[in-house]
Amino acid sequence: MSPAVLSVRPVHALLERSGSPSEPGLIPLTLSRLADQHRLSVLLQAAGLLSLLDRAGWRVPDWSAARVSPEGILKLPAAVPGRLPLPAQEILRELLGRLFRWEGSAGLSGKGPARKAVRRLVDRWFQSLAPATADEAVAQILDEAPFLWEPAFAAARTALAGELEG
Repeated sequence: MSPAVLSVRPVHALLERSGSPSEPGLIPLTLSRLADQHRLSVLLQAAGLLSLLDRAGWRVPDWSAARVSPEGILKLPAAVPGRLPLPAQEILRELLGRLFRWEGSAGLSGKGPARKAVRRLVDRWFQSLAPATADEAVAQILDEAPFLWEPAFAAARTALAGELEG
């Protein structure tokens, strides 16, 4: 790891601070009772965070530890130095599986704008020739799910902002 990478630290509201107790009221993604549109807003938050982490050269060590508030705000363990172990689209595709409780090969059934958007995103991200970057994933999510521009999802869009410290 180069000294330049270690001198920059990502600061983001979705990341728990190292050594801090977990926030009360957070539940694992697989137990959440979020509406489909809110589940996609969680995916948008994750894509925004991945973009910041990629720029900083940091990663979340355990995405399976992701939790969510009843309002649909994502919370992840503290980030550590190191490159992402998988392309952003693979991390997001796995996250989609947990959010929508489905196995990628089985497909996703159901109606509604969120389910339709998920199917289109999976089609884009499954076996693509060139992996989508986190920035591209953010744009693709917003393109496929225009309802995320509605006021109800302002908190998810706010979570796209983060900073690099150092």
